[in-house]
Amino acid sequence: MFIVDTHAHLDFPEYKDDLDAVLKRAQEHNVGCIITVGTDLDSSRRAIALANQYPHIYATVGIHPHEAAKVTEAHWIELAKLISSDKVVAVGEIGLDYHKDESPRDVQKDVFTRQLKLAKEHKKPIIVHDREAHSDCLAILKQVMGNQIKGVAHCFSGSAEVAKEYLALGMYISVAGPITYPNATALRDALKAAVPVESLMLETDCPFLAPQAMRGKRNEPAYLTHHIKELAKLYKLSEADIARISTLNAQHLFGIDISRPAGRGSPEAAHQCDKPGVSPAKSGVKKNTPAITYAIRNSLYLNITNRCTCKCYFCVTHFTDYVKGHNLRLESEPSSDEIIAAIPADVHTKYREVVFCGYGEPTLRLDVIKDVCRHLKKNDMIVRINTNGHANLIANRLVAKELKGLVDNVSVSLNALSPKEYQKVCQSQFGEEAFDKVLEFILDAKEHLPYVEVTTVMRPGVDVKPFQEFAGKLGVDFRARIYNEVG
Repeated sequence: MFIVDTHAHLDFPEYKDDLDAVLKRAQEHNVGCIITVGTDLDSSRRAIALANQYPHIYATVGIHPHEAAKVTEAHWIELAKLISSDKVVAVGEIGLDYHKDESPRDVQKDVFTRQLKLAKEHKKPIIVHDREAHSDCLAILKQVMGNQIKGVAHCFSGSAEVAKEYLALGMYISVAGPITYPNATALRDALKAAVPVESLMLETDCPFLAPQAMRGKRNEPAYLTHHIKELAKLYKLSEADIARISTLNAQHLFGIDISRPAGRGSPEAAHQCDKPGVSPAKSGVKKNTPAITYAIRNSLYLNITNRCTCKCYFCVTHFTDYVKGHNLRLESEPSSDEIIAAIPADVHTKYREVVFCGYGEPTLRLDVIKDVCRHLKKNDMIVRINTNGHANLIANRLVAKELKGLVDNVSVSLNALSPKEYQKVCQSQFGEEAFDKVLEFILDAKEHLPYVEVTTVMRPGVDVKPFQEFAGKLGVDFRARIYNEVG
């Protein structure tokens, strides 16, 4: 479990006597990469020096809003030079702070604006400090940077509505120690309501904001594990899921190559990312090896093909190679033996179920499913297939009986209630005929397999109640799936 602390202040005096010990503890807690953030020119210089000294540390440069009143023209010349320094991955932290107002607000706005222009000129992501200044921060960001911004709202403390505005601009949301505080209910509610985990990053903001278990102590990167525990509960994922996804997000934004955490990243490549969750393959950053098996929560998923007989307009494959931090864009289809070899020997004790899912329609490889299921059933594993229900069309026969004793659960995606609407939404290669064949598969599966459910994606403007009633008429269970939430 590899973690990135995307916002630390390791150059601060709190670490002058024991920084090496702090870094050692961080690595013992799997914090393999730290971004140390500049707050003024001196701090930015120190951040760069640390990044040059330690291979797993990266730097940012910027003028904090508290320091805005001290900026001279000489500062701008020096800042422009520092931005081009080796291992500088972003401009930050920059923004507005109307809580303390240590610099006049008009000066804060001017300094923020000029730094945004520098970031844009140098194609660097930004780290935004927004404290009780949401409206002005967002207005300036839109005015200077446009509608697609490569950056992160650092130590987020706003509402769900504010979070949605940042996400609409293409930015990430980062959370620090307050996520663990008992009185942070509003923050947790805002994240749950508005921020998908694919847009989330982790930070300590150390030496400040230690998590609840360490309140009153100096914060440090090793304490990120406390954030992960809280976020895993909030998003109903495993701690490994949160670590993996947030690390991938950091890679996307800052261009850090997580396949070799001590290596040098490519922030210029990160700047090319189209949106949060975009694949490194599309950004120029080295991507993870495609996964044949991948874990989410306590289920093990099998990715056996990227081919599909549908082209649903909302399908995640149109937008990214990744689901919950796993690269699923296969370079070639694995054989039965390769899939079996990729399944851990302790699968029956480690996971609740094995799921054929991945980035394509698994029943396109029916013989492979059978081979792998025979292996899994030696340990009495529960097996589920997530499918579009085209198995009978693909095989040109009724197939559910062939899966009896091998497959326990079938989850069939049904996102329309008529042949015409089905073709409009799902764009099946079989045309409108596919709808009736999906119903045929559902009814046949109900006869031969222990459990069958119908699922529907809760797309904007779609009432799921008729789908639930339709599933009831078919005599199977129903599950609504959250729109834009995969895995």
